[in-house]
Amino acid sequence: MKIAAIVGTDGKTVKPLVGGPVIRIRDTESGEELEVANPAVSATQARRIVALQEIMRQKVDVVVNPPETFCAHSYKVAQQNQLRFWDVPSETTWDDLWKNGEETASRSYSVEISEERLASHHHHGHHHH
Repeated sequence: MKIAAIVGTDGKTVKPLVGGPVIRIRDTESGEELEVANPAVSATQARRIVALQEIMRQKVDVVVNPPETFCAHSYKVAQQNQLRFWDVPSETTWDDLWKNGEETASRSYSVEISEERLASHHHHGHHHH
């Protein structure tokens, strides 16, 4: 299976869909890794969808999902395309994902994301505690 994560400018930290310049993809069967540019970086609108389309083009099965990776709309599109989600805490690094082996990785995903992990489009009026 192929697992994709958006990686930040430091080349290590796993980011939300629009949070980093590259999409890194690992094929857990072969252990091969591939990096493609994240087109969301230069997109002006629907940026999460733009990133997602690239991920789907790469035939990815699972997307690493730190908080606020998906918004409600991009989440729906991902589900329609049978993508699965691997919830990780903020600031997780790419190496953290694999430290327990490929086996753990390929069992760590789910088909749903809980509401509070989705990014909200309405930033005003929300108090972050």
